[in-house]
Amino acid sequence: MKGIFIKNMSLVLSLVTVMSFGVSQSAQAATNANTIPSKATAGTNIKYDNNNNMVILNGNISSTSINSSLPKPQPGMTVSYDGTGEPTFIKINGKAYSNKLNTKNGTLSPSYRNGSYSNSGAISWYDDQIGQGNHTLTNYDCATDEYADNCPLGTNIYVASSGNYFQLKKWDVGNLQAQSTPRIIDIWSAYEFSYLLDVSANQGLVRNASYSHY
Repeated sequence: MKGIFIKNMSLVLSLVTVMSFGVSQSAQAATNANTIPSKATAGTNIKYDNNNNMVILNGNISSTSINSSLPKPQPGMTVSYDGTGEPTFIKINGKAYSNKLNTKNGTLSPSYRNGSYSNSGAISWYDDQIGQGNHTLTNYDCATDEYADNCPLGTNIYVASSGNYFQLKKWDVGNLQAQSTPRIIDIWSAYEFSYLLDVSANQGLVRNASYSHY
């Protein structure tokens, strides 16, 4: 009986070792991918440490499929996925990642008139912590598109959507127009998105909105 027990225990330990090795290899493959993950649950935030290992700060990665339009991971990179789970906010050591080759600038039609800027389209939300200028993001903060409207920090943003009117402040930028549905702005936090637009945060996106600023 003792010999059988030892043999069975050896088999169990061997299986655990193989399973652990498989999990490790899988995690390693995801970490060392050629691009950042293309999809995650809404509001997910990840970062890459000094060894370029991916650290999930909150949320879950739902797809590690390769998307050649997305950048390759590098130490100090952070990625915030918005209300639709797309990697809208990419920063390196706190500064917005610039990739003008991956933008749909011009798919929306901004208007400049008498010193004012306006645009219409979709709005989503995100849940990053630090915006431009090392600003700690809080209620009534928002992000504009990095290329179409990188207006000064603290600019008052006037939003209208389905009978809802409110004012935000611009404290961040993202590659909003490069997403599957181009956005005009992203509102900070799921709660503010839901409260201000009177919709469920699970909706992820509100269409036919507009905003303006001076």
